[in-house]
Amino acid sequence: MVRRIKNSLTLKWLIFSILLATIPLAIAGFSIIQIYQENLKKSVITIEKEKANMVVERTQAFFEKVVSNLGFLARDENFRKGNLSHTKGHLESLLYQHDYLVELTLLNEKGQETLKVSKYGVVKPSDLKGQSKSEMFGKASKGKTYYGEFYLTPDIVPTMVITVPIEEYKGEPVGVLSAKIHLRYLWNLLPQTQIGKRGSTYVVDQEGNLIAHPDTRRVLLGLNVRHLPMVHQVVAGKEGSLEFEYPRGENYLSVYKPIKELGWGVIVQVPVEEAYGPLRQVANTALQWILIALTIAIIFSLLLTRKLTHPIKQLSAQMARVSQGNLDVHIVPTTKDDEIGVLTESFNQMIRDLKRSQEILKEAEEKYRKIFEGSKDMVFITSFDGKFVDVNPAGVEMLGYRNKEELIQTYSREAYINPEERKKYQDER
Repeated sequence: MVRRIKNSLTLKWLIFSILLATIPLAIAGFSIIQIYQENLKKSVITIEKEKANMVVERTQAFFEKVVSNLGFLARDENFRKGNLSHTKGHLESLLYQHDYLVELTLLNEKGQETLKVSKYGVVKPSDLKGQSKSEMFGKASKGKTYYGEFYLTPDIVPTMVITVPIEEYKGEPVGVLSAKIHLRYLWNLLPQTQIGKRGSTYVVDQEGNLIAHPDTRRVLLGLNVRHLPMVHQVVAGKEGSLEFEYPRGENYLSVYKPIKELGWGVIVQVPVEEAYGPLRQVANTALQWILIALTIAIIFSLLLTRKLTHPIKQLSAQMARVSQGNLDVHIVPTTKDDEIGVLTESFNQMIRDLKRSQEILKEAEEKYRKIFEGSKDMVFITSFDGKFVDVNPAGVEMLGYRNKEELIQTYSREAYINPEERKKYQDER
């Protein structure tokens, strides 16, 4: 039974139809998915780059604005040459004009703090310190802008120090203006650059410490992410993209871009599973079409196979009847122009030829029978051992039997006077 099913035309044609319908579609679907995945990856990376560029540009713009405001005051003639009370008024005016400013400090050419104003309280003369050996004074006194390190205040305010030179005599700095600013702007900026539901954008300093992150708890905990490959690249001043796997086993697609003036880096990342979400929809759609094509192929192959095998089975059944001697068969062809129709018509023609041959044979037999029965001479047929098979009426009468049935029960040697004559006759033949 199994072998019969295995060798059946229906099964072979069904397998062929399924392969013919699904393999090209599967290859095409796989190619489309690959191309779509590449394009989707490029699209996600492009969006991440745009987000990273936006953070970098807005961060740079923010710090340029801070430095510009400080520099404008530092270059103001009235600010530089006014008395202490007048200078303090300028500092307080600038301090309360901008919400990102927390504290302003004026240092003379020797690095001594001469004046300080703060939003958090009144600064006493005893609070003023010498900063001559500090990095900020050393850099600003040489005419360069100094960007300090990021830190959190006791009341958890993201803060850093920026210092600009105050130039007066022949372009040489005679003091510096230092500003303590908060970075809430940067913290508020990051949620605007989030990609998808689980994507994130964060900023790190040159040591890999988190400066800003959508989950501020990570910043408050002082997490260092230097071990991540994209952080390692961005703090080295490199720009690019990569796909990496977190220790917990989830893959991320990441873009990184440095903020070179600050030595910081911006990273935009999104889980690969989420980034390729549309790809799963395409794959599911392709799979659905493959299943539809498979179903259609099975239905059509069964219909076509039935159309092919039904005439063949019918032809086989009629051949069995013919083998049993029944020539009264005829198959009505379901088609006329194809091979099955030609085969059916050939079978019908063969049956017609056989019937004509049978009729001719019957006519010849009847003619022979008339000659056999009507002959006045004895005509008989015997088997090899000499038993009568058939004999004409003249033979029955000549041998003295009452009927043919009685005669055919005997042997021909009994009709010879000398039985040896029959053997002699056989030997001569």
